[in-house]
Amino acid sequence: MSVINVLSKLENFCYKNEKRTLICAFVSGLMALFVSPPFFSYLLLLIQFSFLADILYKASNLKSRILRLISFSFGYHLAIFHWMLWALTVDVSFYWMIPFAAIFICGLATAMLLFAAIFYLILSKRLNSPWFHYFGISLFWTFFEIIKGYFPFGGLPWQGIGMIFAANDYIIQIAYYIGILGCNILSILLALLPFTFARAKFGVIASFSGLICCIYLIILGYYRINIKQKINESKEVSILGIQANVPAEILLNPSLEDEGLLNYIQQSQVATETKKETILIWPESAFGLYTNINVENKNLFINLMSSLPLNVKYLIFGSLYIDENTGQYFNRISAIDRKGNIMAHYDKQKLVPFGEYIPPRNLFPFLTKKLTKGMVDLTKGSGYNLIEVGGIVFAPIICFESVFASQVMDKQKVKKADAILQISNDVWFGNSNGAYQHLAFSKFLAVIYKTPLIRIANSGISGVYDEYGRTTQITSLNTSGFINITNLFKKNSAL
Repeated sequence: MSVINVLSKLENFCYKNEKRTLICAFVSGLMALFVSPPFFSYLLLLIQFSFLADILYKASNLKSRILRLISFSFGYHLAIFHWMLWALTVDVSFYWMIPFAAIFICGLATAMLLFAAIFYLILSKRLNSPWFHYFGISLFWTFFEIIKGYFPFGGLPWQGIGMIFAANDYIIQIAYYIGILGCNILSILLALLPFTFARAKFGVIASFSGLICCIYLIILGYYRINIKQKINESKEVSILGIQANVPAEILLNPSLEDEGLLNYIQQSQVATETKKETILIWPESAFGLYTNINVENKNLFINLMSSLPLNVKYLIFGSLYIDENTGQYFNRISAIDRKGNIMAHYDKQKLVPFGEYIPPRNLFPFLTKKLTKGMVDLTKGSGYNLIEVGGIVFAPIICFESVFASQVMDKQKVKKADAILQISNDVWFGNSNGAYQHLAFSKFLAVIYKTPLIRIANSGISGVYDEYGRTTQITSLNTSGFINITNLFKKNSAL
């Protein structure tokens, strides 16, 4: 049976009646699960969006077009945001919210998508040509990616389709020039080309041009990494990051937090074999979700440092911090020395809605607590600053601030850093692919800021990327492990 016959039978199956077309649209949306990390299926991306364009092109009226777009959107957003539902399983008191959260998340995203597509839908009543749909879908999907970066509740520009570029070290180099949004735009233009090949006049030429574009991206990436780079002298360091894999049951239980902290101490003792002066890094929530750190904790810090090997001169860790004067809570990275002195700190600026604060509580009176500590909302940090310890300058980010890097990080300050340091607690993702999606943003940051990135996460995935986004070290998800860095290459003046 030829490929054309298979495609013809598949087309007849999907378009037999409107109900079946809507089901196929939903299933097509679900393919996003395998387009996103860690699967990175280029083929499914082409099938997914070309099928979307085709069902919108073939819709007989505006109502049918809207319903097909809604059906696709629900499947698409259920696939990329399913990890949010997993996060609700960490506490039995949140179980009842799971079905409502699924409807709320997918429904809100779909409403935003329809808003972004309003002019496309209106104009489609008169301009029902293949090229109109090609450019119309590209434009409204781009607009959708932009608005979801700011709305609602501060936005969540999660898993744009351009993230698929993270699958290849050469292709991702284009992100240095056009950023993640540019990668999203380029991806949607390329993903829709099979539709133009099948339906549009000059579609063959357009598809051939798309193939040339892909080849160019690979050549550009190869040129940037292997030909234009200038290797500078590396900085000899001793940096150790611990992935203790403390489970959520311990993090969420105040009576067990000492057990989690002891786990970090023991694993640090085992992993620290070198005699060199070492900077030790623990991830976000290393002290648990209920232990509050403040300036009066110096004795705690001294006792903590005395329990670590003598060559550990500095400890960088994530914890809750309480300002005793204002009573405000912060999600903070702190750096302390051997004497328990706080050398530097950074407070998280982009907080997680429902996780670290409840958006206008009058809108959600039934939510009496967050996913993290109790009723008290965290306060966002007042600005961006670097952390310097032991002669190493870090550009810090906490958890999902990597998704909002352009809003959080100061590019001029990052240029002065030896490495970006991301600490995270990804235990909320469980075994979903959310952790891999989160990791992909870290790779993009290394490329965009042309700066090595060190990522330390409680349950994984921890790793190190060089300034071209190439993986130099990586751990597995939901396992114990550590990252040991002995050389940190300085940034060079390459393209």
